[in-house]
Amino acid sequence: MVLDDLVPADYVFCVIDALSGSALHARGQGEDPGLQRAQRRTRQLAEDQCASEQRQFKAGASSVFLVLQRQNDLISVRLREIRATADGGEEEADFDRATASTLSKQGIDIANTSTSKP
Repeated sequence: MVLDDLVPADYVFCVIDALSGSALHARGQGEDPGLQRAQRRTRQLAEDQCASEQRQFKAGASSVFLVLQRQNDLISVRLREIRATADGGEEEADFDRATASTLSKQGIDIANTSTSKP
């Protein structure tokens, strides 16, 4: 048995891509498309595994336990994807707050507002 039988090559590249991308994001260099791509690919792989297990079950080559296990794995992957997306938004907001760029990123210019009283 070789490593390719245990871990798909696409998964390994997704993990490497995510790790290298998150390092760039941590330094404040904007959004991290590598991490988003890795999350999306991981979810796709989990969906494929779940569908495959269901097909095997219908063919009589799998058990209910394994189908449920794949479904649980898929739910976990989806939750991690959502949590990572939310964390990324929080990190971006924290970075904007720390660099005092929240208003300018939202297109708000307080220097041009009038101070006239009614």
